Amino acid sequence: MIHQQKIKWQLGVLAGLVIANALFFFWAGRDNREAVDQNVFVVSELEKVNRVEIEYQGETTRLSFNGARWLVNDKYNADADMIKVLFATIAQARPKRTLPQAMKDSVQAVLKADGRRMKLFSEEEIVADFIAGGNEAKTQAWFMEPATGDVYVMNIPGYRVYVSGIFELSDREWRSKYIFDFNWRNFQGIAVEFPGKSADDFEVVQDKSMFIVKGIQTDTSKLNPYLDQLSALTADQVGENLNIDSASAIPIMRIKVMDIAGRVYPVNIYPRDSAGFPGLTSRTDLVRFDPRRISPLLKPKTWFRPQ
Repeated sequence: MIHQQKIKWQLGVLAGLVIANALFFFWAGRDNREAVDQNVFVVSELEKVNRVEIEYQGETTRLSFNGARWLVNDKYNADADMIKVLFATIAQARPKRTLPQAMKDSVQAVLKADGRRMKLFSEEEIVADFIAGGNEAKTQAWFMEPATGDVYVMNIPGYRVYVSGIFELSDREWRSKYIFDFNWRNFQGIAVEFPGKSADDFEVVQDKSMFIVKGIQTDTSKLNPYLDQLSALTADQVGENLNIDSASAIPIMRIKVMDIAGRVYPVNIYPRDSAGFPGLTSRTDLVRFDPRRISPLLKPKTWFRPQ
């Protein structure tokens, strides 16, 4: 009986300790959250930012707004969706807590060696300057203030995301993946060639208020979806670690899109390999396509005739 009472007493003490510890960490955590300035990385008037520079190991990726659209390194059209994610991340990221002193030195070293220094500009004025990075497993994001060396664990309240991920894109990953990246309201026509199969070649031209395949009666219920697919054509990879097998140097299809200003936007599609269809764009960029993007475009002239 005494033994049972002792066990009950020990269990009671243990439960009390568990509750006390839980309360301690709850209040300590709450106090810590309250002590962190939630506005430390907030950019006022974020909509006025017209340039972002991402510095990494001596190289700088420059994202700039030219008044009409965002560019990568003042040369390539930027991926509009990635730009939206970038600004949404900056707008919503908040410090969860500061790092304990025991971790601060080692994390500072990681960020200085492998972090991305982010500089946001409104005209020529720097409106934000911080270094972003994270742990090796990409499960915890850190922002550091360069001037003070203070490091914060960052999150987006309500989401389980690696906040620093968007800042770690390469310059090629920032670029638009659209092959024919122009205003399709200015579309004038296309010419498609199949090397070695000239009978399959065709041209799309405007006839009064509609587009047709030149020289044949055209089934517009086939042509219009074809043009929609072509206008939305995107690459899955651009440039990096890509190559075209010299044995497959002859394209299986050449596409030339023309606009009303007389500009031509060509792309060559090469034979499919184990990773998809390689291609070469007007900017002499090597690209790679998922077969599901190219297969619907491999249509000969006769396919557009009415059944």
